[in-house]
Amino acid sequence: MKYIKTIIFLSLLNFQFYSFAQDKSIFNKQLEDTLNFWGNSILNNAEDFVKYNANEHFTEILLNAINQKNSIDYPFDSLKTAFRYTSPDKHFRIINWNLPKKDGTFEYFCILQSFNKKEKQYFIYQLKDKSAEITIPENAILGPEKWYGALYYKVIPKEYKGKEYYTLLAWDGNNNVSRKKIIEVITFNEAGKPSFGAPIFKYENKIYKRIVFEYKANSVFTLRYEKQFSKLKKKKNDNQSLMKGKDFKWMIIYDRLIPEESNLKGFYQFYVPDKSIIDAFYFKKGKWIQIKNIDIRGKRKLFIQKPDFYKKDKEKSIYQPK
Repeated sequence: MKYIKTIIFLSLLNFQFYSFAQDKSIFNKQLEDTLNFWGNSILNNAEDFVKYNANEHFTEILLNAINQKNSIDYPFDSLKTAFRYTSPDKHFRIINWNLPKKDGTFEYFCILQSFNKKEKQYFIYQLKDKSAEITIPENAILGPEKWYGALYYKVIPKEYKGKEYYTLLAWDGNNNVSRKKIIEVITFNEAGKPSFGAPIFKYENKIYKRIVFEYKANSVFTLRYEKQFSKLKKKKNDNQSLMKGKDFKWMIIYDRLIPEESNLKGFYQFYVPDKSIIDAFYFKKGKWIQIKNIDIRGKRKLFIQKPDFYKKDKEKSIYQPK
């Protein structure tokens, strides 16, 4: 009986898909209603095979839409089941979503629309989640065909010596034991092809191409971008000397992660945030520089820009990242 209901459900989904395909007007409310319909099935259905079926339809409809002329101007404001970001100069757009599986793991999907200046047209890249094959992501420079899959929730544009860096904050549900949050960076070559990862993160006195924080699944780990009031004393041979004085600065702030027990050092699935210690990165001369133990107890401003799909109504949001 369970499988009969599933077949009926899939038939109804296919009927809605073909009804949409016959609509000559691509950019209208029905487009986003249909995408949300499939997106909710991807997130909430009990069966993985139904989720993957819905994902195929979601992807096909989305690709058909963004292949249309001037699609970069369509904001997808009502799309609630995927993260969306368009750069201010409309050089590129990201549409990113996830598929939670019954075994507690996740698969990630992303379509990136990027402008090729030479060809004077947008190219579309379907990113392939190969995170399971990337053993040391902190040192990897990757492309669309081999992408460290995650769900983005913030994009931070930066520029240094004429080169654009788009830093992303991301969430990875990982598995039933641990979660991950990631600081990623996208750059583009002259043809507009994206590259993921760059040696711009100075962390624990080493240079990394991306930062990955892993922590216990039931923990609440903070990773966000905000304008923070810092009061730091000058110290010799310490990055903090670069930030001496009192000032408001934009930073990526995060909780210090520590093992639950001293004998669990290096087993990151047992790491939890120490909420009494906040570390951060700030951008200087083309690099994100780590700074430890910042003081956020004084003047401060609220953190900036929750993703568009974060709503008070939790039933309409993708997730509340922890």
